[in-house]
Amino acid sequence: MSLVKLGCVVLSYVLLCYCLRAGNEFEMKTVKFKAEFESLCPVLFCKYYESEVPKKKGEKPEDYEERTWMERAWYDGNEVIIPARFFQATLEPIGKLLGERTKGKMSKGYSHYLAGVRIVGQIKTGVKKKNVQSHSAFVVVTGKKEGSKVLRKYPQINKWKGVLELCYADIGILTPEIVVQNLDAAGQLVGIGHWRPGSPSRGEYGLFKVTLIKKG
Repeated sequence: MSLVKLGCVVLSYVLLCYCLRAGNEFEMKTVKFKAEFESLCPVLFCKYYESEVPKKKGEKPEDYEERTWMERAWYDGNEVIIPARFFQATLEPIGKLLGERTKGKMSKGYSHYLAGVRIVGQIKTGVKKKNVQSHSAFVVVTGKKEGSKVLRKYPQINKWKGVLELCYADIGILTPEIVVQNLDAAGQLVGIGHWRPGSPSRGEYGLFKVTLIKKG
């Protein structure tokens, strides 16, 4: 076990002992707030769907691709959406990447605190399934770096914007401003979707910015 994880375990144990000694049930305050997410460039989708949309009998691979490529996107009804988990997945990587010091606390343990943030909801893009644009590329589909390439089409959304709700347990480490600052950095260094900066391909799609929505 790393020193960072050991420190988190010790901290949790101390808090538990304090609560038991006080004879009261410990009530953890939950901080909830909203933030606006907006695209800085197009996003590509690459959801696995082959098990849900089988090939027709005798259908050629290229015909199957042409008929089904739009299934790589996520939908609510017939509208393309971006699930909140896309942004959720950027928190731990950006925490490790930045390794920031927060309020004088353990700098190397910051990613664990960010991993505790929850983002809920979905962003509706306003683009209908029948109107989705495609991005075509020849890619290797064998799982190896080299090999024969085939044509693939990826659903592409050029612009999107929406509001999501975020929450975390308040133990005196994070603030809404800190969470949003890290998400904003994640939008430029990690990204979402296919061929994003944080993927093995080191692409340039899926960049976004985040703005805190202040109450009042």
